[in-house]
Amino acid sequence: MTRSRAVKPQKSKLRQRFLERRDQLDLQEATRASAAVCHHLAERKLLSQAGVLAGYMAKGQEINLRTYLAQRLEEGTQVLLPRISGPGTMEFCLLESWEELQPGPFGIAEPIGAPRSIEDVEVFLVPGLAFDFRGHRLGFGKGFYDRALPALGEAVAIGVGHHWQLIDEPLPVEPHDRAMDFVLTDRGWHTPSRDSQDLL
Repeated sequence: MTRSRAVKPQKSKLRQRFLERRDQLDLQEATRASAAVCHHLAERKLLSQAGVLAGYMAKGQEINLRTYLAQRLEEGTQVLLPRISGPGTMEFCLLESWEELQPGPFGIAEPIGAPRSIEDVEVFLVPGLAFDFRGHRLGFGKGFYDRALPALGEAVAIGVGHHWQLIDEPLPVEPHDRAMDFVLTDRGWHTPSRDSQDLL
């Protein structure tokens, strides 16, 4: 059995665990956590210098970044959001106004603008079901970010989640998995390695 085939059942079990906990979150708690994460992002001055920022639109009780993304949009930053472009693939498109967003295949709001090269992205805010102390991410099982992350180049990848989604035990990892440079939760920043410390 290959390593990937051995890891997949472990990931599937973990996904179920974290999805159940996320879906049971109180709306007030999720709103408070989202506000805290947006505050932590706004405090980092180096982030505000990025000209092209990729984010995401929250689904359910995910950390909602809209307040922060709206602030960056007003400041003139080019904000890119994902749009499903095919089975397991997505493209990142320029957000020009919140009114242009339309529901996508999974019920997540998507932009209608022209796609941009992901290589243009300087900061990439990445959702996940869980992150470990090494910065590894447990995704949603569809492979969208697995395909997007390797193309980032020099961009700073920041995993975003609730504080309980950052765990001490190591997550199962496949060869294609890219670790985050930072993990941000409502309780603050986690730096997986010394090499990441100077990025922000």
